[in-house]
Formats: sequence, C-alpha cells, structure tokens
Amino acid sequence: MDLIFENETSIQHLLADLFPTALTNNEIKAITIPYLNFTYNYTERFKKIIEDVSTLFEIMERIITNIKKL
Repeated sequence: MDLIFENETSIQHLLADLFPTALTNNEIKAITIPYLNFTYNYTERFKKIIEDVSTLFEIMERIITNIKKL
C-alpha cells in the first residue's frame, strides 16, 4: 500500500488512457487490489455513487466457476 501512495502521480499517468478526464462524469470505474477492500483512482461518477450510498459500502468479489470439459 505504501508503494501505491509513494508513486501516486506515476500511477495516475499510467492509468490516464483507462481513465480519461473527459469521461470521468460518465464512467463508473475504480482500481482495486484483489482480496483487499481497497479501491483507488475513482472516476467522479464512482465517487458520487459511493457518497450517495447511505449504508456502509464494501466491494465484494464474486467468484463464478464454470468448468467445461473439452
């Protein structure tokens, strides 16, 4: 986690193509770290949704397995 905060500016530059400023109010996006309840680099629309939720919000990972035999 410390590495993320220490390199915040570099990470934002790397993610710029995935999080274009022009679409920040339209797209619902954030970066997450697997298996941790940690989100980063929210779009403005994502932030607004989180702020509007009146209860505790936690992102849960859904594991779907669909095994097909070849």
